[in-house]
Amino acid sequence: MVNSSLNRNRPWRRHPRIRVAAESERFVGTALGRFVKLVGPGLLFRLPASPQVWTRVRLGDISRYVGDGIGEFWGVFVPIQVTDASENDPVQIVSFRDGKVWASRTSERTITCEKCGHEMRISA
Repeated sequence: MVNSSLNRNRPWRRHPRIRVAAESERFVGTALGRFVKLVGPGLLFRLPASPQVWTRVRLGDISRYVGDGIGEFWGVFVPIQVTDASENDPVQIVSFRDGKVWASRTSERTITCEKCGHEMRISA
């Protein structure tokens, strides 16, 4: 059973225009499918008329390096700083510095099941 008094004491937890980002996470703001900004940590407010969509990225998230300083995290293309990675290599977020996402190449890879199409991550 969920404690409903928790949400009564903190109404911003349920509000769609207010988000809270922890120290180890940021929100990627996109408008019309294009990267706008990286925001966080802290309490974040979105204006009602804003077309922005926020996507949460955390330290340790793994995705793929698209190339030219772009990484794809949760279907959103984000500018990242990465060393020694080539296209379609898996990268992992290691820090957020200077308003940028810093990532490093990881040995984890994704295998797609031929039977049902689900993806499984394997550490090498």
